[in-house]
Amino acid sequence: MNKSSVMEFSFRGLTDNTQLNIPLFIIFLHIYFTTVIGNVGLISLSIMDKHLHKPMYLFLSNLSFVDLTYSSSVTPKMLRDFLIIPMLNPLIYSLRNSEVKEALGRIF
Repeated sequence: MNKSSVMEFSFRGLTDNTQLNIPLFIIFLHIYFTTVIGNVGLISLSIMDKHLHKPMYLFLSNLSFVDLTYSSSVTPKMLRDFLIIPMLNPLIYSLRNSEVKEALGRIF
């Protein structure tokens, strides 16, 4: 029986073109903020308005909470990958270069 579990989620191929990193970051950040604001608004509205204390709105609030937690766990990691990994690739490449290692070894 296979009991393996996935610990990471990543979009492969979206960041191959480095010119798309910033526009994709802005688009996904906008989608993330819209999702968070909409879900928090729906939860707070259903809590504050007494007419909305019905089973349907209770289930909608629970669904909004689940959507908020899922999107808050996946999207920030994806946004981090759009910015951090392309910025660190030149640094990683230069640290793997033997000439750079020798120069750093002489300095330190």
